[in-house]
Amino acid sequence: MPSPRCWFFAPALILLLPSFAAASSVQINATCVYGTCPPGPSDALQMNQSVSPTAGTYMLTIGTDQYQIDWTLSASYDSGGTKVSVNPTATYIGALPSTSDDLITFTFYQDFYDARSGIWNGNFTENVPLLLSATAAPGSTIQAELFYDNQGLGTVGPFGPGSYYESHTKLLSGLADGTLSAKFVFNFDFKPGTTKNSLGTSPSTPTPEPAQMLPLGMAFLGGAYKLVTRRRKQIS
Repeated sequence: MPSPRCWFFAPALILLLPSFAAASSVQINATCVYGTCPPGPSDALQMNQSVSPTAGTYMLTIGTDQYQIDWTLSASYDSGGTKVSVNPTATYIGALPSTSDDLITFTFYQDFYDARSGIWNGNFTENVPLLLSATAAPGSTIQAELFYDNQGLGTVGPFGPGSYYESHTKLLSGLADGTLSAKFVFNFDFKPGTTKNSLGTSPSTPTPEPAQMLPLGMAFLGGAYKLVTRRRKQIS
C-alpha cells in the first residue's frame, strides 16, 4: 500500500488536472502539428481514459523538396497498463528527384498520470519495425527510439533502405513523479536524388497475444507496436 505521505500529496497532484481533455501530440521538425508539444497536465491519461484512433497529415517543404507526413495514433490507460500506438510515414512527393539532404524528425508525445508512488518503475520493452524504400537515395537512413521521462530504451538504427525489426528491454527507475511522459522519436534522413513516392515508415504489426505479455503495464508505440511492461513490487 502507498505510504500515508503519498496519499497526502495525491489531492494536490490531482488539482494539476482541473480541466481534463486527454490528448496526444505530434511535432515535425520544429513545428507542433497536432496537440500541444510537449503536452500539458490536462493532456495526461488517467486510469480508464483513452485517446481514440486518430489520423493526421502534414505537408512539409525543405528547400525545394516536398514531403507528405501521415500518421495514425491512439492511447489508453486501464487495468492492463498503458498503451500508445503511432504509425508515422514520410513520403517524398516531388516530381523531380530531391535536391538536398532532408532530415525529418517526427516526435510523438503522450503523458500518463497516476498518483500512486513508484507505479511506473520497472522493465520496459520496445519492439520496433522500420521500413525505408529502395528508391530512397544512397546514404538515406531511418532510425527511432522510445523515451520515458527522457530515459531512452535504445536507438533502433540508423538503417539504410530495407525492412527491419529490433527489440530492446531496459529497467527504468527514478520515475517517482505521478506523470509518466512517453516520447517516441523517428528520424527520416533522405539524401539528394531520392525519387517520387520514396518513403520511410514504422509499419503496423499484429498485437501480441495476452500470453506473451508480462503482468501489469504495456504500451504499444510506433506503428510499430511497442510492448512496454513493468512488474509491481510485492509488499509483505
